[in-house]
Amino acid sequence: MFRVIAAGLAAITISSYPGSPAAARSNVISGEQTLTPADLVPSPVFKLGMPIEELETLLARDFKDWERSETTRSLNNRKDPKLPAYAKAPYLQRIHITRLDQQQGFRRTYSLTLNSPLSGSRLDSVVYNVEALRPFNDLGSLSAVAQYLSAMWGSAHSGSHKGEFARLSYLFDRQGELVRDGDASCAPLYPALVRLDEKTPDEVERVIAMIDATNCGGNKSVHFRLQADGDTIVETTFFNTILAVHPRDVLKRVRYGQP
Repeated sequence: MFRVIAAGLAAITISSYPGSPAAARSNVISGEQTLTPADLVPSPVFKLGMPIEELETLLARDFKDWERSETTRSLNNRKDPKLPAYAKAPYLQRIHITRLDQQQGFRRTYSLTLNSPLSGSRLDSVVYNVEALRPFNDLGSLSAVAQYLSAMWGSAHSGSHKGEFARLSYLFDRQGELVRDGDASCAPLYPALVRLDEKTPDEVERVIAMIDATNCGGNKSVHFRLQADGDTIVETTFFNTILAVHPRDVLKRVRYGQP
């Protein structure tokens, strides 16, 4: 049963690529429209690598009625007492936008992460959360999503489906194609990225060298929270990240302000 669900749900990430069936959707849901599997995918208007000026124009035009908050981070986030004060200056790291639709019974939230001004403040990753406002609504069924999407994709590289939770992850090469060697070449890279901006320049350079030795381009994963029946979806979180750009920005940051 899990392999059937995994084969279908894996297709959810294809919407990030031009020409895919879901990519044509605006993901702006009308007042009378019910949610479909495509609505659980981030809007294709959020293109990784877009500069902050383009992103701000987009937000002001299409998402002006969404509630907004921001998160900052130190340019050089290392715990080094020798760093000058200017190196610890904050930059805009993440923009959160949320829309609560009481009538339809769900909440949508985007977390849009930017790289630092040292790299042009470009969109680095997108996290899209859709949550049903229980007990008023749900987001459809896991089995229906699998049936809808199974024609578009194959099996996920990794995942789980147990009780009220399901997770599926997909690895892509730099050409935007699904990695075909399982997760042998890409999966080992991701643990090295944890808290990367707290590491030394030499450590960051080693991580970049590891990435450059592969053709790994990025990761997309979908997390599902389900009702007790293990099928009715009450919350989804979609993660879309690229691999090569972020560590290079981090290298600039951990070097910033060094003597």
